[in-house]
Formats: sequence, structure tokens, C-alpha cells
Amino acid sequence: MRHIDKDLNDIPNSLKPATKYYFADGKIPKSAEKTHLVRVEMSKTGIYSEDADALYKSKDIKEKLESIYYHKCAYCEQKVEAYHVEHYRPKNGYHNKDHQQHKGYPYFALSWDNLLLSCTTCNSKKGSKFDIKGTRVNLSIVSDFNGDWENYNSLSLISDQKEEPLLLNPERCNPDLHLNFHKDGSVVPKTPQGSYTIETCDLNRTYLRDNRRKIIDEFKKRIESIIISDSENLIKRLEEEISFFMKNSLNNNLEYTLFRKQSLHWLNEIISEIVNS
Repeated sequence: MRHIDKDLNDIPNSLKPATKYYFADGKIPKSAEKTHLVRVEMSKTGIYSEDADALYKSKDIKEKLESIYYHKCAYCEQKVEAYHVEHYRPKNGYHNKDHQQHKGYPYFALSWDNLLLSCTTCNSKKGSKFDIKGTRVNLSIVSDFNGDWENYNSLSLISDQKEEPLLLNPERCNPDLHLNFHKDGSVVPKTPQGSYTIETCDLNRTYLRDNRRKIIDEFKKRIESIIISDSENLIKRLEEEISFFMKNSLNNNLEYTLFRKQSLHWLNEIISEIVNS
């Protein structure tokens, strides 16, 4: 998981409120009109409409999320081909006896600030779980702003302040403050939010741990190969390999960038282990 810089003013056309404020030529696309009608309905009734299913999966929404997330899952940060447009605040309720109960947030189902990109597994693991520390918001938070649709996409920020969600949202937090990775690819929490997110999305599942650990294993193999070669350019080659590894840790297009970033703290230790082995 890494921080995502989403511009809440750069809204896909099909999610824009159907007002001339959002369209310079004054022509409101039919997609925006249809979305807005369903959005208004859910914001009045508090009941999820199946008409929204196809709307939040519109092509322009998917493409913008793919660009923002570099085709990676918001939670586990693996590259995804088959993915879901995920609702941070779930559109449907949750009623498991071992967790807090809530009725869902259908009125946020078509809000740009509530949509993320998620792999199939994280989406399935998360489901509609959404525990909080504060006071849960309800339909009144929408009716309170009196149809001021231009500010609709800022409602999640207000909701966060009231609810204090336990699930990390990479668009509104720095995951580095909540998650701590180990060389074996595992991740442990630094905060209650980190703990809840790891458990809810199962971020320590074997596939993820193995893939993260593989990054370090392959780096070790390359360093060992350079040392064994006993090249006259040994120092230069080591510096180049380390520089390449550091550069990749800043490449948002790669998987597991937070793991890569944190692994920079282990470089001296890893190299010392190889040299002394």
C-alpha cells in the first residue's frame, strides 16, 4: 500500500454532478445526467439502487483509477488485470456478530472520493467490513448540505473526522506510518488502523509474502553474483546494482513500492550478511 494522490477536482465526466458548473460548454453528457439521477435517488432514500452497478464501473472511471493506481490494488499493491472498482465505504451493510454492524453507505456509491481500485482477493476479503472508532454517519450527512452537489466529493473527509475509520485509505493517509514490513515479506502493524487493514485485507497471505520476499532474494543473488565474479570493477558494479535497487524503490509503476521503500533500511545489513557468509 502506498499513498495515492487523487485530485478530487479531476472527476470523471460520468461522475460529475449534472450541473453547468462542471461543464464549460453548458452541455451535460447523458452519462452524467443518468448517474446524477441515481445519486440523488440514493441520497434521498438511503437505499442502494441496482442501477448504480453499471454506473460506477463506467469506462472513464476505470481508466482514471487505472492511471492513478498504476494498475495496482489500493490495498496489497500488486498489479491487477482482473480488478474491481472498490467502494472504500461499502455500499451495502455488514451484519457479522463479531464486528460492528452498519447499514452501508449507498449515498456514497457514486462519489469519486469513495472509489478505489482493488484486486479480486482484497475486495473479497474486505467485503463490507468497515469498523470505526468514532460515531457512524448516516443519510443526514448528505441531506445536511442541501443539495450542494459541487461539494459532494468532500463529504468523505467530513465523514472521516466523525467516524475515524480503522481501514486505511491510501488516498487520505500515509501508509508508511501504519505498516512495517520485514525482510521475509511479512507486514506488521504500527497502529490499530494498520492492524485492522492487515487483518481485513489479509495482507500477509502467502502469495503476497512470497512476492515481496522475492524482491530481496533476487537482490541478494545479484549482489552475490557480482562479488563471486571478483571483477576489477567490483565496487563500481556494486554501486550500480545498489543504485538500481534504490531507483526501483521510487518507481510507482512497480509492485509493492512501500515494501521496496522500507527495504532501503536493510541494504547495509543485507550486503554485510553476504560479504560475511
